[in-house]
Amino acid sequence: MYQLGRLLLFPAAHLLLAAFFFLVSFSSQIKADPPAPEDVLVNAEQAIGTPTLVRSIPFDTSFGSELIRFGDLNHDGVCDLLVVRHKKQRIKLITAITLDGEILWQRGAGNDHTGIIFSDLAVQIFDINQDGKNEIIVVVGSSLRILAGDTGETLQKVKVPKDARDSIAFAKLRRGKNPYAIILKNRYSKFWVYSPRLRLKYERSLRTGHYPVEFDLNGDGRDEFLMGYVLFRPNGQPLWKAGRIKRHNDAADIEDVDGDGIPEIAIASSGDSYLLDKDGKTLWKQPHRHSQHAVIAGLRPDSGGNKQVVFVERPKGNLYTYDKDGALLWNIPKLGKTTMISAVSGWSDAEQQDFLIAFRMANHNPALLNGDGEVVAEFPFPWAGSPESGMSKHFVHHFDILGDHREEIIIHNQNGVWVYENSDPPTHTMVIQEAAPNRRMYNATFYIGSQ
Repeated sequence: MYQLGRLLLFPAAHLLLAAFFFLVSFSSQIKADPPAPEDVLVNAEQAIGTPTLVRSIPFDTSFGSELIRFGDLNHDGVCDLLVVRHKKQRIKLITAITLDGEILWQRGAGNDHTGIIFSDLAVQIFDINQDGKNEIIVVVGSSLRILAGDTGETLQKVKVPKDARDSIAFAKLRRGKNPYAIILKNRYSKFWVYSPRLRLKYERSLRTGHYPVEFDLNGDGRDEFLMGYVLFRPNGQPLWKAGRIKRHNDAADIEDVDGDGIPEIAIASSGDSYLLDKDGKTLWKQPHRHSQHAVIAGLRPDSGGNKQVVFVERPKGNLYTYDKDGALLWNIPKLGKTTMISAVSGWSDAEQQDFLIAFRMANHNPALLNGDGEVVAEFPFPWAGSPESGMSKHFVHHFDILGDHREEIIIHNQNGVWVYENSDPPTHTMVIQEAAPNRRMYNATFYIGSQ
């Protein structure tokens, strides 16, 4: 499909040979030295857009980290970065910087080694009091705090249990002027729901899984939310529990798969992969060793309005794509144990088509895949590390960070941030199908599902 190499004008025979050898490498993970960052060759017939590096933000070694949150912190209408250092899931240093690399403020004390992220951290950027200005909601020490986005000063705080530091999510649990609540959880067994004023509303004990997914299932303007395998009403009462799934919920996505206006729920169960109906009943199950990530996406415009369901299986990073009935459409094996995916809806002018961004792959740059599993764009960046692990130590976000009505691809690791745009001229003004504020940004999580 493409060769990891500079964009060169090869003779036709050489081009076909290069594409063949890359496809073999991409599909079977032949051990090789990683490509140089500038090495890219995408088959012109398959290419979608022209990835162009438009912004790079280097991090100083005193505050650099893999963990970043995105949002406007200084109220100028432009996205800023929150770089978070941690040690064993305990937040140690927070640095707010602009897209130009200017440090706005820092809170906390630096530590020598921030560590590789294999979990969430309890920190998000969100306008929790709905005054038009973003705050930072974070667990520091034994307290849940609301910090001013522009200064980092503590506005409110409340003491929380010492293990309540795994992750934070927001959901509309009431009607009115300020409908959002804060969902705070520990690693696997309990969650707490707080009001915007940090008043504890309720707490529940269960097998939580990694991260909740909020969704207005009954159309009443309030969110239900899936925690583990239990769907909770806004008041914290269970609506249903999906039965007999043995392992914990690694990731979930909730979307209308078959175009009937009723959402389905895809779940990566750290074992098998599932698609449930809105009542928690199993529509189909795929036998997988360790299903890690789940994404529902409209990858095929010719599918009659149906969407596809994609799972990543550990430990080898096998990628599986199914239709609405659970029939396998295609799979790519052995992308690497840390492989992650997300659905990109606003990269090109192609209407009603999502693409799949695959990243943290072993020895491969982040790549955009179409509905047939073909690579249509690649995003090289100056990664650092050994051939075995260097490529996998990064994350990818995607949203309209430049204000151009397209989604940019944002790659980051402990060394910095790289922003890629599609430099092809747009044929029309796109309407990116994302709510404002963007829930992928304010409910950011390591465990890709609805993000």
